Amino acid sequence: MELSGSHRFASAAPQAVWAALHNDTILKNSLPNVDSVAWQGDSAITFSGGIGPIKGSGTAQVVEQSAPNRMKIAISRGGVNAALTVELAADGAGTVLTYGATADAPGPIGLTLNMVKGMIDGQVGGFFSKLESQIG
Repeated sequence: MELSGSHRFASAAPQAVWAALHNDTILKNSLPNVDSVAWQGDSAITFSGGIGPIKGSGTAQVVEQSAPNRMKIAISRGGVNAALTVELAADGAGTVLTYGATADAPGPIGLTLNMVKGMIDGQVGGFFSKLESQIG
């Protein structure tokens, strides 16, 4: 499964968007179907929640970051291997956030990922709207 796209934050500088992405409360309030999310220093994020049959808790490892421009996160759990790359670029008084995500899993789990892709893709816009409303 692959997802990619971008979002323009009209009046938030890259540092403000970066700070929001590193704020536990803002992330929890922005991510759909998440019960909890917490940064563990700068190297990991713990989370719980899920979509449909894919639920649980886990830890995402930050494998690369260059504040406030780039972050790469990896998750390996229950046969699922996923990666998310986020890039922030100044755009006038705002910021353009570009993202790319991949997830691979064998067998029935892989089929489930493909079934929920449309749901996840549809919720990305809501995530960005909620995130942007909390950047102050």
